[in-house]
Amino acid sequence: MIESSNGIWNKGRLVTLLILAVLLIVPASVQASPLWVPNPSVTMGGTGDVLIGTSPVNLSVTFDNAAPVGAGNIGYGPFVDVYFPVNGADGAAGTSLPLDGVDYIPGSATYLGVPVTEVVQTFPATPLGVSPCGPTESQVTHPYAEDTSQSPIVVCGTPGDKLVTFQLPFGSFTPDQPPATIDFQASLSDHADLNTPLTLYARGGFQFGTDPLDNPCCDPSYFTDGTPSTMTDNPVGTITPTLIEIEKTNSPPEGEVATGPNYPHTYTITVTVAPGQTVTNLDVFDYIDDNIVITNINAPGSSSITLGGAAVTFPAGPVLANGTANELIITYPSVTNSATLTIDYYVPLLDASGSHVIPPNSGADTVTENRAYALGDWTPIDPRDSGATDNALAGDGTCPSCPPTVTHENEPLPIQKGVVNLTDAQNSPGDVLEYTYSIQLSDFFALDNVRIFDVISDGQRITGNPQITFTQHGSSFSNAVNPGNFAIREYFTGGSPGPGGLPDPEATTATAGDTVLSINLSQEVFDELGLTEILGGCVPSGGTGGPNPDCSTFNGGATTVTITYQTTIQDAFTDQFPSGDASVDHGDVLTNTVDIVADTVLNTANLTPTGGPYATTDQSAASVDIAQGTVTKVIYAITDTSTGTTTLNPSGVPEISPGDTITFRLRYDMPSTDFEDFSISDFLPLPVLDANEVTAFNDLISDGSATIGAGIPAAGQAMWGP
Repeated sequence: MIESSNGIWNKGRLVTLLILAVLLIVPASVQASPLWVPNPSVTMGGTGDVLIGTSPVNLSVTFDNAAPVGAGNIGYGPFVDVYFPVNGADGAAGTSLPLDGVDYIPGSATYLGVPVTEVVQTFPATPLGVSPCGPTESQVTHPYAEDTSQSPIVVCGTPGDKLVTFQLPFGSFTPDQPPATIDFQASLSDHADLNTPLTLYARGGFQFGTDPLDNPCCDPSYFTDGTPSTMTDNPVGTITPTLIEIEKTNSPPEGEVATGPNYPHTYTITVTVAPGQTVTNLDVFDYIDDNIVITNINAPGSSSITLGGAAVTFPAGPVLANGTANELIITYPSVTNSATLTIDYYVPLLDASGSHVIPPNSGADTVTENRAYALGDWTPIDPRDSGATDNALAGDGTCPSCPPTVTHENEPLPIQKGVVNLTDAQNSPGDVLEYTYSIQLSDFFALDNVRIFDVISDGQRITGNPQITFTQHGSSFSNAVNPGNFAIREYFTGGSPGPGGLPDPEATTATAGDTVLSINLSQEVFDELGLTEILGGCVPSGGTGGPNPDCSTFNGGATTVTITYQTTIQDAFTDQFPSGDASVDHGDVLTNTVDIVADTVLNTANLTPTGGPYATTDQSAASVDIAQGTVTKVIYAITDTSTGTTTLNPSGVPEISPGDTITFRLRYDMPSTDFEDFSISDFLPLPVLDANEVTAFNDLISDGSATIGAGIPAAGQAMWGP
């Protein structure tokens, strides 16, 4: 049973809201109102750079009635025209040579996953120049639009190109109706001319104009533009044929690297070649920064790997970032489809000039940059196009002066934070969330007075004690954090110290409703292992005695920390209402931020303070969204006016006649039982169905029968569904 009380429905984990509404099918008898003006607008998505020969290319058009909201600005019989430049740059229609443009894939168009009605027309070779078309254009007739003489609208185009018309599954389209997106697919010719943009055109219209009557004499079909015969005044996007693409990624989580060989990372470079094409003499240029050491390069299919003009040997670097010494070139004799290479590296203590990558006294973060592009030779498979040397470029050819392709931060004490739902896949009140910190200490640093403080947003509460796993120089422990080494400060109403206890002594960003978790990591390590300092992997106990840390002399392995704790999602916020409502419900966001601070940076020679006050810090964050519901609509029942027979759950596409009544079933599945400002808007096709007819809601639950009043509502009424 569903109950309504102040926006809270039922008490279960999942609530399904079912509404039945019945409307009477009436014949159209509306007077023409040609003075009203709808405004059909169309935008296209998915255009841009596309590899030659790609199929399918996923595109979309979004239709909207951009007129001001008003009953007179409704359009009837909405459609979308899309013009495809199938000829391409070489315009080979009527010849034996292949067309080299963009073509539509028939039958690919859908609206919300359901196929839409489409009409595909190819502009014929002849006749040319028939009015109103230009001397090199032919024409097709529009499948839906008519002028005031009831003649089909003529559309002009280049022979071989195509006009595709999509009929939207709506009888009408109002200004306040949500935009409708049609997804469809196209193919780009494998003969397309490199870097020559191909323009697509699209427009919207209304078959029956501004009233629902089929009366073109007084209310002709209505278009976006004032020249229905031409499409070229409606450009919506271009597809630019490209040959190769380059992508470079970096493995460090959150783009943060703890320095030293105990923290290896990997660059991955992938060069993708257009389908059916081959690039020869392909060089991948990678400009490495002066603060990394390369330990290995894996480049299957390559013929040579050079750094600074010489064959590379490992470990390689650091080298000066002068555009020559740091130029890494991986050469492939021939590449079809793709080539992938990996570069393993770590960040050392000193850069190529002998300076510390991270200042040893302060531990201030620094940045590593990397730049990459690819260049090769290509001979087109299209005999009309010519090949050249170095005509296949991916990325920015101005490198090494180009902007960085990837970057990361070098840090002495990076922290990353993540969250998982331990209860189920959807975040809702009552669920238990588990947060995890992952912390790494640079191989070259020694720290003391390390603290962690975490700000947990309103709408969730900590449960239980945090758990910790710590490893240093082969010694480790894993257990609950000792109660004396963490504190929970509750700045929410009813908590301790409550909102009046703000500001927090550590987490200055905490506000009313937040909870602060503070952990003294250094004290926890001392209590468990008796260690008075937290040392990097290449800093021996007692210090180095003078020289810089040397991992070839001493390497105790990575020093790492993992901490987990749990929170429970609440039913309501106590102090901060992001949406303006206290209930924790659909779409609300619960946030969490963490800071790690080392108040004391130690001299690695003798483990004495470097002379502060210095503090090395890092931050991370995680958040969860409260799950949204889903809505569905079906035809639940049809009552035949001539027989009085009601059919429940009709199969297929039901046929209806004037006077029949239709019962629609609206279903909304709620993953959580709380909601706010909830409404369902259902846009009905005018004039056959009129939403104004539904004037009464019966607070009854259907018994599932075909009986009017008990199982289905009468025409013009609504009730709770079965």
